[in-house]
Amino acid sequence: MNKYQSLLGFNLKTFFANITGIDLSSIYFYNDAAAFLLGEVVNKKMENRRVIGLTLGTGLGSSLYENGTIVDLNLGSAVFSNGIVEDFISTRGVLAHLTEKFGYIPVDNIKDIAERPDLEIFRKEAFDFLSNQLITFIKEYIYPLTPDTIIIGGSIAKAHNYFFDKLLCALDTELSLASFDERNLFLGLTLKTFSI
Repeated sequence: MNKYQSLLGFNLKTFFANITGIDLSSIYFYNDAAAFLLGEVVNKKMENRRVIGLTLGTGLGSSLYENGTIVDLNLGSAVFSNGIVEDFISTRGVLAHLTEKFGYIPVDNIKDIAERPDLEIFRKEAFDFLSNQLITFIKEYIYPLTPDTIIIGGSIAKAHNYFFDKLLCALDTELSLASFDERNLFLGLTLKTFSI
């Protein structure tokens, strides 16, 4: 995906083992959506539940936790509308929608849209669009997985006050907001029995 090209072919596991003194067999790598969900499961004491984690940001991260096992669902690449999920549920998806609707937007990120008082018209349109896309996506892809809970996190979810209530009203499954504490990424390591 043309990310971190300088690391291509570089053995990070050996590098980390050498600089930390930790045995190679004790070093694991996890997708960020999986690490997010593991931390949230421990933080929210949901180890005995079937939980889906969705991270909203540059893209859409998705993972499933059940019985100590975490699975990266990779639903950001799933077919959706006339493209893939991340064409709609992501920073670029929201910004593309705003550009199509208004022809021009004065910012290039969701944080400014959420925080700047002079962007109310863009904010309302952005989060209406996002919530409608999320509702459709969850009904199509997440409902069939029968989760007990869906945890929503990621940088865009920090603006949850603009869209989370709409999700709660439209979806008949338990929704939970992430803790937004990045230290929780490490909490998942306490689940000594989990596997991928």
